[in-house]
Amino acid sequence: MPPARSPIQPSTTSDARRLLVAGLPGSGKSVLARSLGDRLAAPVVEMDTHYRSGATDFSDPATMDVPAVLAQVDRHATGGESLVIVEGMFALSLEQLRSVAYRRIWLDVPMDIGLARKLLRKLDAGADIAPSIRGYLARGRAGYLRHVLPGHDHADLLLDTTRPTPGHHPADRTAPDGRAGRPQRPALRRRAQRAFGAGRRPGRTAEAGRLPPRFWFLASVTGSHRRNR
Repeated sequence: MPPARSPIQPSTTSDARRLLVAGLPGSGKSVLARSLGDRLAAPVVEMDTHYRSGATDFSDPATMDVPAVLAQVDRHATGGESLVIVEGMFALSLEQLRSVAYRRIWLDVPMDIGLARKLLRKLDAGADIAPSIRGYLARGRAGYLRHVLPGHDHADLLLDTTRPTPGHHPADRTAPDGRAGRPQRPALRRRAQRAFGAGRRPGRTAEAGRLPPRFWFLASVTGSHRRNR
């Protein structure tokens, strides 16, 4: 009898592809993951629903119920799905997920813009934002810098979600005055181009139009998966 698999190790016996979507709060992870899930009829695992009972510091992966996340991913992966989308701050921070990922996407947004978006969501929902601000100042910012941002280095594709138009590789960004934005990362850029056809910019076709405007770029990414299903 084969040895039992550890509950914190993902299954590798399924042919299902795992697409990971990560980024800071307010970067658009849920918007992108749900849009792709709808477009591709793929299940979406939202890591935010798997914090441990009583957790208060949501910027620390130690408060995440990792076995529950992996169990949900495995249920989809072994249940006949060809693609499973996993979204969450820590999607690229956990080796258990990265090791079996088909593609890893990082949604790039400055921390201040992400925080502003998060607070506006809470205000729109009628929630009190004071606890969020206090938590961010007390531990959230430090936790994001320590635990979340390092996931950026494990991405196959970086998308700048501050743009209202199709995303481009952040290395191509320029400031309004024409000065270069971030330093070039040629190796990562070439990998992304090979994997996703990142040098192409699809027009707003009917297919692309089913994604939010800032993610039309991904129409060329997901089209190949759809044809192969």
